[in-house]
Amino acid sequence: RYSNYLIDEFQDTSVLQFQNLLPLIDNSLASGHFTMLVGDGKQAIYRWRGGEVEQFAMLPNIFAHNDNPLVLERESALIRNYDPRILDKNYRSKREVIEFNNAVFKFLSNQLNEKYKKIYDNQEQGFNSENTGGFVQIEFVKAEREERREQYMQRTFETILHLQKDNYQLKDIVILVRKNTDGSDIANFLTDKKIPVISSDSLLLSNSTGLGGITPDGNA
Repeated sequence: RYSNYLIDEFQDTSVLQFQNLLPLIDNSLASGHFTMLVGDGKQAIYRWRGGEVEQFAMLPNIFAHNDNPLVLERESALIRNYDPRILDKNYRSKREVIEFNNAVFKFLSNQLNEKYKKIYDNQEQGFNSENTGGFVQIEFVKAEREERREQYMQRTFETILHLQKDNYQLKDIVILVRKNTDGSDIANFLTDKKIPVISSDSLLLSNSTGLGGITPDGNA
């Protein structure tokens, strides 16, 4: 028997998931127990599986209740027990990174319509002023669409060389991409430039240089 609930990453919860959880939450609150929903609207990334960040932004109101009397009754329970807490200090990141994030989120919030601005409310974080040493750099590649991919890969290669000159080791460097195909392309490009890469593709037996490569029929 569970009396208390903690629902993490709430910004990625779908309407169906939340409405399935509401009876449990309602029963917990009615019994005087504690329930906590934890999330960050900026991190909503799972819309492809039905995640609704509006559901988080609208709390304690219930998004897409469709005037269902039972859901509205449970909404009343959320409103009565609602006690928002903002975690406004970042204890982990360096000062420079936090200052950059604060500036970016403030800028982005002003580009959104009113429906989504609330997601960026109260997002400015405090920090330990002595925790310094972070660094953020953003570059925009100016090229025609068909040339950008090559430019991205070349600039990545140049950045790695620059980091190595600053005594960073390859194991200290990670490259994040949007799609698996992007990762494959950059891995192949860097490998051609004699930069060893560990990626999901490079770990395949068919790509093992030690085995000489394995063909689809299993022959070396």
